[in-house]
Amino acid sequence: MLKSFREDPERQRLGFGHGFLGARSVGEHAGKLRHLREPPTVVFLFALELQIHLCLQKYRLRIVCGNALTEVYNIAPVNDDEAAALQAKPRKGTVLIECKWYYRRERKEALDHSTRKHCAVFTTTEFQTRTALTYHLSKTRGDAPKVYDQMDRIDRGRIAILGTRFVRRRLDAFIPLFLYRLRKEGVPVELIANGVGARFNHSNSRGLNTLDAANIITEISLPHVSQTTTYCDNVDIDWASHNQTVALNIMTDQMHQAIGRNAGYRFKGFETVVLVDPIRHKALVGNCRYNIDRENSVVVDRIRTMQRGEVRISQSASPLVKRLEEMFNGVDAFVADGRRINSEVDHVVKAIDQLEKRLNYVSRLLAALTTLSGVRFDSE
Repeated sequence: MLKSFREDPERQRLGFGHGFLGARSVGEHAGKLRHLREPPTVVFLFALELQIHLCLQKYRLRIVCGNALTEVYNIAPVNDDEAAALQAKPRKGTVLIECKWYYRRERKEALDHSTRKHCAVFTTTEFQTRTALTYHLSKTRGDAPKVYDQMDRIDRGRIAILGTRFVRRRLDAFIPLFLYRLRKEGVPVELIANGVGARFNHSNSRGLNTLDAANIITEISLPHVSQTTTYCDNVDIDWASHNQTVALNIMTDQMHQAIGRNAGYRFKGFETVVLVDPIRHKALVGNCRYNIDRENSVVVDRIRTMQRGEVRISQSASPLVKRLEEMFNGVDAFVADGRRINSEVDHVVKAIDQLEKRLNYVSRLLAALTTLSGVRFDSE
């Protein structure tokens, strides 16, 4: 019979605070059996959990699971207004690195500091988190941690990675309009993207289990220079020499997080279509840890030498991929249909609940129309 060791199993969740599985991970008095009760809705294997717990106690082992990159960082950028004030009068808890001001995490709160006296196992699927952890742990402990990366490609999923210029800042405002048209055509689809007013972005979608009942389109755009600068300053590497590699790793981590919302163990038959910049397409296809539709993971933008109606995807491509390719390469006709586009723009704009995000999206849409037509819609 399966039992649990918690003092109050009906109300206490099996959480370990900050992702730690420490020496008290099973209960306050793991060696005493007087606190046995009927198990809560979450049931674990009694013998296995007991063995793990005793091992953690004996070897002072800590397991740290799936930390976000921001939890590994020991510095975070200061906003422009506060940076100006700090320039005149620096204060405790801030630091100036390469002419840029940062908040500095207190040493005792740092992730690498909290495990300095333990044999620790850190688990992560993200390139950047792994690299940052390796740096901080090496600095704290004096020797580099051992890295084990023998993960096989994940089979469960229907995934295509498409290269398109429409992920660029001056065109990506069309993507929410394409998605709204797909929904009107009866396709269940959600968008994960930054900067275009999407309900889900690459921050708030992390770890979500509620997107497995829809197709997902995710936009992976080139990271802002502030992201790559912050990372380089955190791990003490030269930005000019490493920014391209750092940018690619940030994009790879965002791609894996987005794909994982409805693929892998969450897979229920729905598709994931990843939209990336053509200049990064080949690298991201190569980095992907999931088995993808390689035949149709191509740059879909047509070039002038292609004949009318010629496409790069094959007949085996899914209807969703075919429809997206058609929209990207038929954007002129998409916009020219004034009767439909006006109501669709109105709906997409009104669906953005925050005024600042709404104004930002309208600004990007005007820039996209300017890029497409050459007419300065984005001028004052």
